[in-house]
Amino acid sequence: MMQLIWWIFLSYLFSQVHSVPHLSKQKVSVVDMHTNIIVYSRNVSVEDQHLLYPPSNISLHPTGEVGQMLVQWKDPINIWINKQKTQYEIRYNSKHKQSTVKQVTGSSHKLTSLAAGENCTLQMRARPDSRLWGDWSSPVTAVVPQSANDIKLGCHTPDLYRVLCKWSEELYDGGRYNLHYRQTNRSSWSSWKLCSKANDTVNQCVLYGEESTVYQVYLSTGLERFSRTFYMKTFSMTSNIKTEPPRGLQEQTVDGRLCLSWAPPLLIISQYLKYQIRYQLHGENEWKLFIVPSSKTSTCLDVQLGGQYSIQVNAQPDGSIYSGCWSDWSKQLTAHLRRGKEWIFFVCIPVALLIIAFAFILFFPKYFSKVKQSLWPSVPNLNKVLESFLADISGSHWEPTFNVKQCDNAATMSVLEILSERKAAVTEKPWNDCVYKDVSLSHLATENLHSCPSACSTSFPECTTNILNHSYLLLAEQSELQEYNLACHYTKIQR
Repeated sequence: MMQLIWWIFLSYLFSQVHSVPHLSKQKVSVVDMHTNIIVYSRNVSVEDQHLLYPPSNISLHPTGEVGQMLVQWKDPINIWINKQKTQYEIRYNSKHKQSTVKQVTGSSHKLTSLAAGENCTLQMRARPDSRLWGDWSSPVTAVVPQSANDIKLGCHTPDLYRVLCKWSEELYDGGRYNLHYRQTNRSSWSSWKLCSKANDTVNQCVLYGEESTVYQVYLSTGLERFSRTFYMKTFSMTSNIKTEPPRGLQEQTVDGRLCLSWAPPLLIISQYLKYQIRYQLHGENEWKLFIVPSSKTSTCLDVQLGGQYSIQVNAQPDGSIYSGCWSDWSKQLTAHLRRGKEWIFFVCIPVALLIIAFAFILFFPKYFSKVKQSLWPSVPNLNKVLESFLADISGSHWEPTFNVKQCDNAATMSVLEILSERKAAVTEKPWNDCVYKDVSLSHLATENLHSCPSACSTSFPECTTNILNHSYLLLAEQSELQEYNLACHYTKIQR
């Protein structure tokens, strides 16, 4: 009850402020009406207890930057103290952000770091100096400015004279779209202008300027309170070039390589352009890229001959003086690459190698056995070779006589033969022939000659007996040796 009375009294004093401007301090007492006793008493300053109305005409405006808003307002209508000491408090929030309170002064303030494309709701209140805050104002709502990429807004010049600005209306159903721009050629900006379209159905505008012109552009749509704004960054004519696609793309085959040529899309800056080629083999899904290393309008590619290719080319400023983005791809060129005489080389060599391999496999087993027999002869079958030898050994029985003196210690004999004059002319000497024939048959009885060098001598009859039977010799050789021994024995008898 006492508090209610106190607030009623203060409201009465506030209502009398304009009629009593010289009033600075008053003594206020609260008296009990039944007992007439002062319950509460204090000195009250009217300035200290003054509550200001909320600011009026609060509005939100784009600043030209994405995620920023400019707040503007007017002072409360009941302010009568020093305006410079008046303080304001701003409370704002967005859909995905909690409320934020800031204390500001003046009649405007810039809000930053807002969520682009979301509704921002704001309220304000005021107080004189460091006293009590007044009530909050009614909420004000606006959409935070967005980036031009959100609606695919882009501007470029194809010829350094016109600037084409395009956007996509399907992303936001905002109704009518308005493109605003301003430009400068030196230092001062012109006022904002509205780009006039040929009709409302075309989502592009055309601006005109010079090579040194600089632009600022934004797009707006929707009603005033909930309108959306899309801002582009400041750009110059020379930094936003997007030429037309190169024209006249042609192809020819030179020394087994695919060579291309085309015409530059913007002749006045042709020496500052670079090109990119993409080609695709028929039946493949991926494109292969090739960047031309200079501003030349011709190049050769190392591609597979005997195939069908789809080829396109585009252009872009190299960034030295002029910059921008890649142009659209040119019209597609289809190239049929025929094989030259090189296919004979690549086909004949594998065929020849295949024929040689087949012939080698076919004739190798036939001649391999002969080559192997020449290099590595086979071992004879001992059973067949020794068959006759073993038969002779099993059939002959030789008993040596050990009382016969061997001829190893016999003295050397001289053979003397007296011949008549008639027989002197005869070249054959029976005795010597026996000796010589004995030597000639040394390969048959080498061991016999070594043990009895004078086997035909008549002075040593014991030499007529040979302890060796020559059983190791073949039958033909044994027969020849026996005839030789009989001849020698007959000659001794005649002597």
